[in-house]
Amino acid sequence: MEQRILIVDDNEVNVEILEQLLCDKYELDVARSGEECLEKLRSLNPDLVLIDVMMRGIDGNEACRRIHE
Repeated sequence: MEQRILIVDDNEVNVEILEQLLCDKYELDVARSGEECLEKLRSLNPDLVLIDVMMRGIDGNEACRRIHE
């Protein structure tokens, strides 16, 4: 079973770069905001979350705090 990574970034270029680097070895999911990240975590069980710190709305730091809760 491949390990799953959730990429969380509102910058499409960053998402594309990470997808190109990781797609051969990992199953990837993408969220474009902190809010979407929190929603997807309810149904996904990623092994790793790569999250951008600077996003509109719920930023990466706040999303991490909520994940820990």
